[in-house]
Amino acid sequence: MTMQDIIYIHAIRVRTVIGILPHERAAKQTLIISCELGTNTRAAGEADEIKQALDYAAICADIIKYAENSQYSLIEAFAEHLAAYLLTAYPLAANICLDIQKPGALEATREVGLRIYRERK
Repeated sequence: MTMQDIIYIHAIRVRTVIGILPHERAAKQTLIISCELGTNTRAAGEADEIKQALDYAAICADIIKYAENSQYSLIEAFAEHLAAYLLTAYPLAANICLDIQKPGALEATREVGLRIYRERK
C-alpha cells in the first residue's frame, strides 16, 4: 500500500454568490471550505525550501479569491471548478479532497454540504 502525504487547510470562511433562489443570487453567502491536497513532501522536508512544497498560504488566498469572484448556482459546480483550478495551479498536488459546507441553507440543519475527491488527470 502506498502512503501519501496530505497538506490540509480546514474551515476557510468565504463569501460568494451561490444558490438557485432569487434571494441567494442577490447577496453573497458564507461557505466553509476545507481542502486536502495529496502530495509528496519528502523533497520539501529534505531541502527545507518552499519552492519544493505546496504553499498553504497561497492556496488559502487562491481559494478565497476564487470564491469571491465566482457566481455558481450549484455547490456541485463550484466544487468541481475549484478542484480543477487548484489541481492546475498547483502541479505538486496529485489529488484534492474538498469539503464545502453551506451553513444556514436549511432551517432544520446546522449545515449542508458536499465532499468531492478528484485526481490529476
